[in-house]
Amino acid sequence: MGFDYTDFDVKIGSPQINLDDALINEDYGYAPSHMNQSGFVYASYGRRYEMNHDFLANFAMKLLNEKLDINVNAGVNMNERHSTNMTGQTDDLTFYTGFWNLSNGAMKTTLSERESKRRLVGLFGDLTLGWDDMVFLNFTARNDWSSTLPINKNNFFYPGATLSWIFTRLIPENKALTFGKVRLAYGKTGNDADPYQTGVTYVQSVANGYYGSNIAKFPMNGVNSFQASNTMGSSSLKPEMTSEFEVGMNLQFFNGRFGIDVAYYNRTTKDQIFTLPVDPSTGYSYMVTNFGKVRNNGIELVLNTTPLQTRDFRWNLSFNFAKNKNKVISLPESLEGGKVSIYSFSAGNDAVYMYAEEGKPMGQFYTYLPKYTEEGNPIVDANGQPILNTTVEDTGKNMNNDWIGGVNTAFTYKDFTLSASFDIRKGGYMFSRTKNLMQFTGNGTVTTYNGRRPFVIPYSVVDNGDGTYSENTTPIYQHDGSYQNYFNNYGYGSGGEAYLVDRSFLKLRNVSLTWNLPKKWIHTMSLSNISITVFCNNVFTWTAKDNYFIDPEATTVSQASYGDLATQFGELYANPSCRIFGCNLSIKF
Repeated sequence: MGFDYTDFDVKIGSPQINLDDALINEDYGYAPSHMNQSGFVYASYGRRYEMNHDFLANFAMKLLNEKLDINVNAGVNMNERHSTNMTGQTDDLTFYTGFWNLSNGAMKTTLSERESKRRLVGLFGDLTLGWDDMVFLNFTARNDWSSTLPINKNNFFYPGATLSWIFTRLIPENKALTFGKVRLAYGKTGNDADPYQTGVTYVQSVANGYYGSNIAKFPMNGVNSFQASNTMGSSSLKPEMTSEFEVGMNLQFFNGRFGIDVAYYNRTTKDQIFTLPVDPSTGYSYMVTNFGKVRNNGIELVLNTTPLQTRDFRWNLSFNFAKNKNKVISLPESLEGGKVSIYSFSAGNDAVYMYAEEGKPMGQFYTYLPKYTEEGNPIVDANGQPILNTTVEDTGKNMNNDWIGGVNTAFTYKDFTLSASFDIRKGGYMFSRTKNLMQFTGNGTVTTYNGRRPFVIPYSVVDNGDGTYSENTTPIYQHDGSYQNYFNNYGYGSGGEAYLVDRSFLKLRNVSLTWNLPKKWIHTMSLSNISITVFCNNVFTWTAKDNYFIDPEATTVSQASYGDLATQFGELYANPSCRIFGCNLSIKF
């Protein structure tokens, strides 16, 4: 049995500010009254727990002169997750500062409570047959019943099988190849939905305006009201199912001083559960649905080495590499055009959409692109500005990395260990609103093109209307606003594609120093180990040459609201990432 419990209490206070412009002489061109605010107190309390019950039975025996091993496990798992949260906020403080209590506010602007509960019951079993400690055949099976799926479709079954052969049992012992194993596996994995996605959910009623949200909300004049949320649930929701085939090999040389593990996999996911946008005429903004079929295949490689080892010193060094290709095999027939928007941003010409499109990699970016002649010359209008197409087009860019990798190293001297880890991501794109705004404000270095003097877009032409083109001679000026428009409205000749940045990076992810206290000290305290670690996370980041704007891992998209895929879209006004320093104390009994 296991029980994990967490609670938290948050309180935020902002003082009342009431400045009089007439009393301030040096305002530096900015009226101090712009900083005035009524002040508020915000409080939030939440708790969550996860409870597990596991019952396991085991049977083992040996047959045929103890060459055949039989091992059987069977069990039941019961899991419950619960969370609750209460939030309140009051505005217009009576005491402008120092009294951070909800009763200090004249207006109760927020009062809400949320609760979520999920239960899962699973029956599972596995059978392992081993022959002469050399060949192993393993079968697994599990059936789950989930409270988050429709009542008549709330159980799902997923089996698996693995065959492995330790071939070094057949060759003489040697110091070069000390261990070798090949494996072949096929299995399925099931997954349920988040809570409350199978029907209509209700929220306290609000009214949104064109430039703001929640401009009016209930309770109002002593009357309360609820309305259906903007996400439509699905009473026909099915469990998500992933089938995977894998073949791999593990080799160990020189008694583990050098090891290699390589695998090829082919993974197909069917009926993925996603929250997707829908036409507002349905009365909803989003719907929960099962999402076609997606295939991923690729290779994974891990190298482990110990280049140097003495009595008191050890250096471990490991490398990992993975390359994955994915493709959307099919989408629900109800989707028109064979594609669906995962996430998007739209502000005039700066409109970027990320789609799942049948026959293409997941997360394909679409935007308004400029027009070119067959020879590749940009076509401009009478004002010398690029002409963008009136419909969004495929940029040929997507969210997926070409490959990922990592390096981990650790130096151990007696009781001290200094370790570091690097992460590498190559390829893939993301939308950056930060870059977009830097062009808008003129802070992006690209806006210094030609020293901000007048210029004609290089190699641009004007459409004569008869199938021919003339050389463009209309310059872009700063004094009439056309220079600003070129960078802000036309993506400096690239349309919305200008704001898709390469998400490649190299990160020094972590550096840590650990001290394991001497055994003779801790044995006197009847403990097995005490260690102290100081660390720094997110130490350094090196990005692609076209991305000096944002951390490629930054996202402002809510995973809870839009799903995992949507978080790969990019960022809207993300804050710079921070280094994190800390210290850990570990005590083992």
